[in-house]
Amino acid sequence: MNPCDICIEEECKGEKNCNCETCKVKNECTKFLHPTIRITTKCTQSCSHCCFSCSPEKSDFMSIETAWKIRNFLNKHEINVINLMGGEFYCNPDWKEILSALIEGLGFCRLTSNGDWAGEDNYYEFINEFKRYDNLKISISKDKWHTNKNVDKAEELLKLNNINFNIATDEETTDESVVPIGRSKWESFNMFGMFAMYCNKPYNKYAFLIDEVGEIFKCAMGAWRFTDIEDKDFKNRFKQFNQAFYKSHIMSCTQCIRTNERMEWEMKNNA
Repeated sequence: MNPCDICIEEECKGEKNCNCETCKVKNECTKFLHPTIRITTKCTQSCSHCCFSCSPEKSDFMSIETAWKIRNFLNKHEINVINLMGGEFYCNPDWKEILSALIEGLGFCRLTSNGDWAGEDNYYEFINEFKRYDNLKISISKDKWHTNKNVDKAEELLKLNNINFNIATDEETTDESVVPIGRSKWESFNMFGMFAMYCNKPYNKYAFLIDEVGEIFKCAMGAWRFTDIEDKDFKNRFKQFNQAFYKSHIMSCTQCIRTNERMEWEMKNNA
């Protein structure tokens, strides 16, 4: 994919003269599409900071059919890196088939988990499934918001089976790392959202969320729905939406979320 197709900075002033083959800073380039894909909102925990308000009571599940539609979307738009998460992935009863559809043959997949699979009686099934993929990294959440009750066992099993993984550090799990959307917007710990803008970071400008039914949101946390995976003109819509978004001078995550909620309310009540 030519990065000019989605570039919202356009240092080239519209000449579209990028050349990835000769680019001297290609490895540092942030102008590539990298979605977060949510396969369920059901979870084994109900963390106070959860941007998707996930819990054991939720029942939003991606279907296998939708997973294959998403994979076709990834292939069409030459997307080779994804972040796969929930909820807790294995709460979706079709998690194995969904992982297979989304991960096989992809460049890289980061699967986010709270590690509770390690506390299940059939934990070896998870290990066997992880070992199928050489392009998979398991990212285990460990912080003051999760119970962390199965993290040590998950770490032990992943090390023992030479599975690529990481466990979040204290530096990565501060209050400032929480975006004020979902359940976290009601928490007083969230100073980040009041004074900073998550998607202003260069890498995050080209991130987005695909939810369980294939709808696409600007924010990887689930705000500003602007299209879906069936959109045949996705690249242009992505570029146009983001160019308009970054010209709007929204100053913080809190302001952004409130603006989005107000606009959604007005659209619903004026329909």
